[in-house]
Amino acid sequence: MKKLLSLIFLCTLCLGFAACGGDDEKEEEEKFVWGGDWNDKDDPNYKEEYAGKYNPVVGDWHGIENKKYRIIFQEDFTIKIANLRTDNKGDEYWSYTMLSEKYIINDKGIKYIEGKNELLTTTGQYKFKGSNLLLKNITSSKDEWFVYKPYTGDQ
Repeated sequence: MKKLLSLIFLCTLCLGFAACGGDDEKEEEEKFVWGGDWNDKDDPNYKEEYAGKYNPVVGDWHGIENKKYRIIFQEDFTIKIANLRTDNKGDEYWSYTMLSEKYIINDKGIKYIEGKNELLTTTGQYKFKGSNLLLKNITSSKDEWFVYKPYTGDQ
């Protein structure tokens, strides 16, 4: 009888450990909600402490996957794109294009109008991972983050 009770106790102990799930479930990202323009005094989400200068993404960012592409967020809230081109002599050079004349930003998102056509508004999320900037276009059907590192002049 003692052996039977010991066996039952041992089985319940094993089942107890087997029932515990692992911690390897993927964290689900929060649904993105636009948090307003932190630099516009007329926006209800305006942050007075930044005095219209909240711009953590300012800088020249180099695509990690596409080394021939850069995105440049400027202090005046404009965005330029740089593409590495090759001239007819085989020399490489950067070609610059204005992507947007104004972007608005908060702690999680960027919104900008492409070119002069106000019908093409793009909204994206951003976050930092170490010194890298991660961007995701939430107006696109693709759910992927693009990784950029600070551009230092080398490829």
